[in-house]
Amino acid sequence: MKTLILFDVSQECLVFVGLLFFFSVLFIYLLISIRKHYKQTYKRTPPPTNLSFYSHFIHM
Repeated sequence: MKTLILFDVSQECLVFVGLLFFFSVLFIYLLISIRKHYKQTYKRTPPPTNLSFYSHFIHM
């Protein structure tokens, strides 16, 4: 019975750690892609005002 409880707890911890790892990787990937995209647009066009910046995100 004790081993079963320990197994359940470790399984939940593994799932939690897995999800945390997955989301952290996803967040880092999104951050890098956004930075690359912003650098490309920044090179092509002059620095955008707040309005055009928000409209760019709304259109995405």
